[in-house]
Order: sequence, then C-alpha cells, then structure tokens
Amino acid sequence: MAGEHHDTAASDAEENDAGAKFAFSEGTGAPLVQLPAVQAVGNRGAACKQLEARLESLHRLVFGRAGRAGERRRALEAFCGFPEAMRESISERVHKLKKDKLRGLIQALGMPVHISNAHAQVADGVTAFLMQPRVAEAKLRTPRKTSRPQKKAVKRGRAAASESAEPDVSLKRNVGPARTEDAEVKGTPKRTKKEVPVAERASSAQPPSDDAIRVAVYKRVLSTPREERSKLTTKALRLELEQLFGDLEARKAVIKESASECVSALVAAEEAASAVAAATTVSLSSAATVGTTAAVVGRNSGDHTVEPSPAPHPPQVVDSSTLGDSRSQAPPPRTPDGSIALHASVPTFPAHPSTTVPVVSIPPHLPAGEPVL
Repeated sequence: MAGEHHDTAASDAEENDAGAKFAFSEGTGAPLVQLPAVQAVGNRGAACKQLEARLESLHRLVFGRAGRAGERRRALEAFCGFPEAMRESISERVHKLKKDKLRGLIQALGMPVHISNAHAQVADGVTAFLMQPRVAEAKLRTPRKTSRPQKKAVKRGRAAASESAEPDVSLKRNVGPARTEDAEVKGTPKRTKKEVPVAERASSAQPPSDDAIRVAVYKRVLSTPREERSKLTTKALRLELEQLFGDLEARKAVIKESASECVSALVAAEEAASAVAAATTVSLSSAATVGTTAAVVGRNSGDHTVEPSPAPHPPQVVDSSTLGDSRSQAPPPRTPDGSIALHASVPTFPAHPSTTVPVVSIPPHLPAGEPVL
C-alpha cells in the first residue's frame, strides 16, 4: 500500500511538474502538503474554498495562470520552494502583489510574517518563505494557547507566596495604596463628569419657554446703549443666552423676532420723545418772543392808562363890578345867534383844570341863552 501511494504521489508530481515553470524537485523546503495550516483544512466546506481562493497567487507564480478552483491545492501539494535562480523574478512579482493578496498567502500557508509591517517588509518575508517553505516552530495562534499556562503559573506563584505571611503583608501594603490611588484618581474625574452633565441635563430636560427668552432679550436690548445697538446681532444674543438656557440653536427665530420688536419699540419711543421735545422748544421760543415784544411795546408806549378827558367845571357867575377891574379878561364870546353874550352869563374856566374827573349833573332843559356844553 505504501508503495502504491508513493507511486501515486510521484505520478502527481510528474503531472504537476509538466505544467510548472520548474521542477518541484529543485526546491529545498518542506512540501506544501506538510504545512500545518494546509493540513488543518479539510477537502470540503467553506474553509477549503477559502484556501483555494488564497492559493491563486501562488498558483500564478508556479504555473503562470490562476488555475481552477478545487484543483489549486492538489496541484501545489508537492511544491517545496522555488529554485535559487528564480529568487529575483519571484521577489519582483511578489512585491507587485497588493497587501490583500499577501495576507491571503500568509494565512493559507501559515507564514510567520506580520501583516502589520510595511509592504516591502511583508513582501520580503513572503518571498523568503516561498523560496524555502518550512514548518513554523511557533504558530500564529500559539500565543493564545500559551497565555493560559502563564495564568496558571501566576496563580501557582501567588498560591506559593501565600504560604508565608510576611510576603503577603508586603504585597498587601504595596498593592493597597496603589488601589486607593487608582480609586482616588478614578473618583476625581467621575465627580467632575457628574457635575458638568447635571446642568446640561437640567437645561435639556426643561427647555426655556418663548416668554422667558423674550424677557431675557428685552432686558439685554434695553441695557444696550444706542451706539452699540447695531453690534447686537441675533448670533451674539443667542450665544449670551445659551449661557443661561443652554443650547438655543432651534430658537433663533424667537430671539430674532423679540429683538426686532424691542428695537422697533425703542426707535418709536425715541422719535416720539424727540417730537415732544421739539414742540416744547418751539412753544417756549414763541412765548419768549411774545414777552419780548410786549416789553418793547411797553417801553415805547409807557405804562400809561387811558383816561377820559376831564369834563368842564360848572359855570361860575362873575360879578359885573369886577369885570372892569380885570384887564386880562378875555373878550366876551359870541352866542349862536350872533349876539354878544353878557359877562354875567359867560362861563369862566380855570386856567389849569384838575386832573380828577368831577361828577357833573346836567339839567334836562337848559335855559335860553345858555351855551351848549
């Protein structure tokens, strides 16, 4: 049976050699079928299909073509490395492969190459392995298995150390403060973290009403001087109010409307006040003008009251004996009918009448010959 199997393997190798660019016997490494990563995959299932897909790059390097799915593994079972004369060409072609293809080859053949390295380093590692395949002493997944015994060893070491009381005390003393320090270090940021989100959660849980925002906007606008009112934009108001109410990105319309209403009311009030002030100034100036005119008129006309003309005194009868003595007597007046009135009937008037107005009683019927006053 062994002889028959050897003959079958030899015949398969001869068939594979016929399609390959070189003789597989020229390789110096371990055959592909002996690699643990290839042996772990069965002949059926998803893992087999995945292995076939990952071996496509190696099949191209060996046979110059991609090959059919399901036949690549069988064709490469006898592959044990490239000849030394093909190192440069193989290295050049491997460096042209993308990192995904290199990752597939590494996983398919179990190469001890870290894919996290640079592309050039990964390509050099893959080339070295393909030139001389070898069974890796440490598998890629061995760290997970070896980590368990390490934990057990640590447990054993702790158990052995627990036999003596003094080392335990020292360990506790060394570990205790570190844990307390860690707890303190961890505790301090937790407090700060709790303090900050509380205000944020309160503000987010209870958003301010539109009326509260309007009142705050009115107060801010009213406290702003007239010169700085133009710099008070909606964004500036929102940023100031966010310090009190939190995020107000969605309430920009309310802020803008409240600010415009308040500014319009202020402008209207200022215009009304200026109009009233102007009217008051005009009235005051007109009153001052009237007063000045009255004063000028008073100076020109004097402070005199208009009094009626003094009425003449009642006639006085002069004695005829004294008529000739008074040489300065005026000539006798004439009566209306052209005759000369007698001195006895001629009224006389004082040279300087009194300034007071006497009360004169005039009889209803004057006697004939009396002058009409």
